[in-house]
Amino acid sequence: MCSSADEQISRHAMLADLELLCKNRCGFYGTPQCDGLCSRCWRDFQLESKRQNDYQNNIKVLRQHQHATGPSGAGGGNAATAPSSAAAVTRKGSDARFNSLKTLLKKSPSVFSASTYDQSPLITLGPRPPSPDTVTAQEHLHQFLEANFAPVYAKELDKQCQVFIDNLFKSEFLPSDELSLLVQAFYQSVKESAVKFAAQMPPPAAATAGDDAATPCSTSDFMTEIENFVCTRAYPVLFGSRTDEEAEDLSLQTRIRSLHWVTNGFLETALDESSAQVQEYLNEAITEIVDLNSHRPVTKKLDCLVRCSKDIFDALRESRSGAPASADEFLPVLILIILRANPPLIQSNLKFISRFGLPSRHMRGEYGYYYTNLSSAIYFIQDMNAASLQISEEEFERYMSGRTVPPPRNSISTSVVRSFENSLHKLDKLKRQEEALGQKTEELEATIDSGMASFKERIRQFAADDGPLSEDIKEGIRKALCSDDDDRSKDSTTEPAAVEEGAKNDTDGDDEQQQQQQEQQSITRVETDQN
Repeated sequence: MCSSADEQISRHAMLADLELLCKNRCGFYGTPQCDGLCSRCWRDFQLESKRQNDYQNNIKVLRQHQHATGPSGAGGGNAATAPSSAAAVTRKGSDARFNSLKTLLKKSPSVFSASTYDQSPLITLGPRPPSPDTVTAQEHLHQFLEANFAPVYAKELDKQCQVFIDNLFKSEFLPSDELSLLVQAFYQSVKESAVKFAAQMPPPAAATAGDDAATPCSTSDFMTEIENFVCTRAYPVLFGSRTDEEAEDLSLQTRIRSLHWVTNGFLETALDESSAQVQEYLNEAITEIVDLNSHRPVTKKLDCLVRCSKDIFDALRESRSGAPASADEFLPVLILIILRANPPLIQSNLKFISRFGLPSRHMRGEYGYYYTNLSSAIYFIQDMNAASLQISEEEFERYMSGRTVPPPRNSISTSVVRSFENSLHKLDKLKRQEEALGQKTEELEATIDSGMASFKERIRQFAADDGPLSEDIKEGIRKALCSDDDDRSKDSTTEPAAVEEGAKNDTDGDDEQQQQQQEQQSITRVETDQN
């Protein structure tokens, strides 16, 4: 029964580990939103597609221009130079995009300079007041740099971060994908600067003297601090402020509300919702997935996802009477949690993590595994239909339109099956415990018999030796040993006899019962003949 349930779960929403990996076999996790690619391969694919589109558009523009102006000189020469001119224009556009990071890192001119005054628009927006999270992130980054780098290097790194953030706010109307490229390029640039500064720092020789000398930190810790600072400080610019992304989030929330009738029975999870402890774990998982949107740093968002996933595994383990749950049972429960929680802006959060988090953050390890499962759960909900739930189209439409009342979360049949499976699991566990106890009992009896035989042999040797004991005491010891041997031999012969006697009594009882049945049948036959 358990195996059939596992097969049904695998038909619904099971994803093998190999299916979670990137299609390019780079070793990272891919997502359905990126067509099975990881964020790095997806970004490269988009860049290559954009480069090809720009090249084709430039060729088209040049040909239209040549057709409008007419031939000048040899026509074949113009046709031959068109691709090269298009390549030059494409290369110029690529150089402009690559130099945009240098533009962002370039110090802004003073607001009091003449050139700025002449070129500035009539209406300008004032600086935004920093939020408490922003102030905390700035102070934490400043303290981290001072604690791990020399003052001159800490000041330079802090300056790079502040200049990048200031110019990033000025580029807030750029598309999200271009902002992602700029942020990822800044991560690489500031990482190279930190590695160079750390190599130039002398070893902390004064550490033994008790001085607070700056010690270089690991690259991963430094990049985590930079990521937290950028994501927190530039959160209003980076997070889902685009109209199309807001529309996608609203569409998904409407979709989830329309699927409110999908319950535990449809997804055939391994949950035992009659348990109060299981309900508590599920409520904690819902709280964590909803709380994901309230955090700014990528690491805190992913920490919420990890805690939610661990609560799901705890609920599955509690439902299986302590037995560990498999990864195949995790995804259906995660889908159920999303349907019940309807977390706000979940798609924008997924895109924010993939665009502006460190690539290694969500592409491998524990973070990457749970992030990929969450992306797969969202994709499954968006494409959920009658076939995925193994019901008819008419029944699916009745549930979607509200003409049919949704079934209870835990139907009677599901509860009976789950209770039966739990009972079988408990019986199997008790049987294993009984077998282990019987084996230990046999080992203990063998140890006692061996010890008793050794003890008797020592007593016999002691009684046979010429010692201080009198002959009467030695004779009494020999009689006691002989009497014990006789009792043990009687017990060994009595036990088979008792078994035979019991079997004989059972046989006699069966014979008497058969004789009574035959007499009853005879009486019934006589009464029937008389009638």
